[in-house]
Amino acid sequence: MWLYGNVLTQGYYYANVWFGTPPRRFALIVDTGSTVTYVPCATCKQCGSHHQDAPFVPRKSSTYEPVGCNADKCPTWECESESVCSYERHYAENSSSSGLIVSDMAWFGNTSNIPPTRVLFGCETSETGDIYSQQADGILGMGRGPLGLVTQLVERKAMREVFSLCYGGMDANGGAMIMGFTRPPPGMKFTSLSQGQGTYYNVELRSITVAGVPLQLDESVFRAGYGTVLDSGTTFAYLPPAAFNAFKKAMSEGVNGLRPVPGPDEAYDDVCFSGATEDLSELSNFFPPVALNLGGDVAYELSPENFLFRHTKVKGAYCLALFANADEGTLLGGIITRNTLVTYDRTRSRVGLWKTECAHLFSQLHALQGANAPPLADELAEQPPPLPDSAHLPHNASDGSDGSLFDECLDCASSLRVEMRVPLPLIDFAPLVPDFVHGMATALKLEDVQVSVDKFVEVRAASASSPAVTSVSLLILPLPPDDVLPAASLERVETLLRGTIKVNDVFGHVTVADVSVNLQRPQSNLLSISSPGWFEPLLPLLGGVVALVLVVGAVGVVWRRRQSMTRYGTVRQTAEGEDEEQGLAEAHEAEEGEEVEEELEGDDEHTGMVGPEGYRGDEGEAGAETTATHRDVD
Repeated sequence: MWLYGNVLTQGYYYANVWFGTPPRRFALIVDTGSTVTYVPCATCKQCGSHHQDAPFVPRKSSTYEPVGCNADKCPTWECESESVCSYERHYAENSSSSGLIVSDMAWFGNTSNIPPTRVLFGCETSETGDIYSQQADGILGMGRGPLGLVTQLVERKAMREVFSLCYGGMDANGGAMIMGFTRPPPGMKFTSLSQGQGTYYNVELRSITVAGVPLQLDESVFRAGYGTVLDSGTTFAYLPPAAFNAFKKAMSEGVNGLRPVPGPDEAYDDVCFSGATEDLSELSNFFPPVALNLGGDVAYELSPENFLFRHTKVKGAYCLALFANADEGTLLGGIITRNTLVTYDRTRSRVGLWKTECAHLFSQLHALQGANAPPLADELAEQPPPLPDSAHLPHNASDGSDGSLFDECLDCASSLRVEMRVPLPLIDFAPLVPDFVHGMATALKLEDVQVSVDKFVEVRAASASSPAVTSVSLLILPLPPDDVLPAASLERVETLLRGTIKVNDVFGHVTVADVSVNLQRPQSNLLSISSPGWFEPLLPLLGGVVALVLVVGAVGVVWRRRQSMTRYGTVRQTAEGEDEEQGLAEAHEAEEGEEVEEELEGDDEHTGMVGPEGYRGDEGEAGAETTATHRDVD
């Protein structure tokens, strides 16, 4: 499976996964530090208005099943008969996600070797903070808890208990994920997964060397707190204060001909150096080599892109991507493993590390392993996985509708995402993105400010004689200060988006492969975060503009992701006659998905109840969730 995203503009990497029958697509952040997968629910009263895809609608899935609070399916502290299973997650940057645990089919695209499988996942009824504001729809929980996606797929015999992640380099987007076994490539180094740390993927970090000299630290510093954790959902790395200070000192003394400069954001005390080259292949001439010495005598050598991020205001300047951790523990985020295939072999309790170019992972594995390689559906074509057949739009008759994209809510579409194929190779298309945006706006009879290119990738031709094309993800937004697209515009756009569109003589006819609608949920009058202003629908546009700026050599945004706490809870019936509106399952008041409460519980009155705060894992052992905090770097 292909991954999308990057450190610079988004701060996370995500995979496309589909839920329900017919399947609905969701962009989910791949997070080995989380043990639950969740997506926005149609009944959500406080979910972000600019997520990439439409919410999950239980009543429109023929395979949806509610989950009661019982010992077999609902891993909560307390359970009572006839109550609804729920979850709640609170994160270190004061964001949160809560909702109901539901059951439905998960689909992984036609190029995945994982069959459609029934899994449990969260159907969000509330989001706050960064979870609310991010473009990604939710989290793909790859942790070792009972609700972790890998755990469930293994229990269903859909895959072996192994998966691999490969994040692209400093100037590359996306990456790859392999669900299930693949033969380890020659040169992959393995270190043991530590036991007794609940749901985390813990490794033994013994020391850190800079320029070949170990930092003067006792090995026990890396065992403090939750130990040393590999967390794909965290952007950067976080060391205990003593280790960070030693690393900063050694790095400051080891740089070659560089001078310190202030960081790009005054709110953060970044350690940055200027005077280096823009050529990544030459950065090792300016920065000393760094290695993490792991258990089993494994020396994992870091490239500069594994411990630096680009300064966004000073050309030729870079900042340390390792920071002091306010909590006890060592957190190794995704930047540490950029351009590294990381294999999580849970069967053998080990982690494999292999330096490679993740943008070309599948072709490299095929070249190395040849006919002896295990069959990987992803190797059939190096392009984003297509939708399952029944999920194709715009002719969406499979969900029982009349085929309209907007049958759920004609007056509450806050954005459209259009996946299309442009008959130009990437090298020709990239410089023409502004012209393409203007051409599409003209063809769709919209203003230029309403249209943006979110991402684009070249699709290789099936044969050498066939020309390459570019797969483009286009965002269509309301015209400020409106929060939603007018019904007249939706009807006109829907008509034009069926089939192909003639843009202009340069781009010719582009083929529309898929259209998804993001609905603006009715908002309550609680807090300002619950009532998005006119500018919030523009956030995806800003992301698209940043992606365009990257094409012409500028820079964008950096996210910081951190460890956090978690707690589980149950939703119980209230006493007869009560009407407590804070309940997570009060679906009867929602304007969309009004049938959900009957499917979930069969009762109108519920109230949210949470279990004790703290760590929780299988059979009560310590375990915690990790996810994001972020900040913008201008």
